[in-house]
Amino acid sequence: TGKPALELRAINGMIYAHSHIRNFGKVGQLIERGLAIIQSLPAQTSARLYWEGSFYGHMGRVHSHRREYTNAIEALSHSVDSYEGFLASLRGNSPRTESFRENGRGSLLLHLTWLVNAYLQANKLLEAQEQN
Repeated sequence: TGKPALELRAINGMIYAHSHIRNFGKVGQLIERGLAIIQSLPAQTSARLYWEGSFYGHMGRVHSHRREYTNAIEALSHSVDSYEGFLASLRGNSPRTESFRENGRGSLLLHLTWLVNAYLQANKLLEAQEQN
C-alpha cells in the first residue's frame, strides 16, 4: 500500500490471529514479511524502534513455543532493547506522547517478562535474575 504503518498494523493483527489458532508456520512468514517492511523505515526512529520491539517479540514467542530458548532469548533481548530505545526517543508530554509512552512501558514490561521466562526455560537462572 505504500503506507508501512498500516501494513505493519495489519500484519501484526494477522500474527495474533494465526498465533491463536496455533498456525506458527504462517506466523513465521508474517514476522519475516513485517521485518522486511520495518527495514524500510528510517533507522533509530521511534516508529522503527516500536515495530522492531513488537516483531522481535513475536519472533521470540515463536522460538519459545518451539523450545528454541537460545533463539528466543536473542529475539526477546532485541525486542526489549528496541522498546527501551523507543521510550528514550519520545520527547515532550503531549497527551499523544504520554499515550505512546504508557503503551511502550506496558509493551516493555510484557516483553521483559517473556524474556525472563525464556531464560528460566533455558535453565539460565542467573541471567533471568539479572533482568530485574
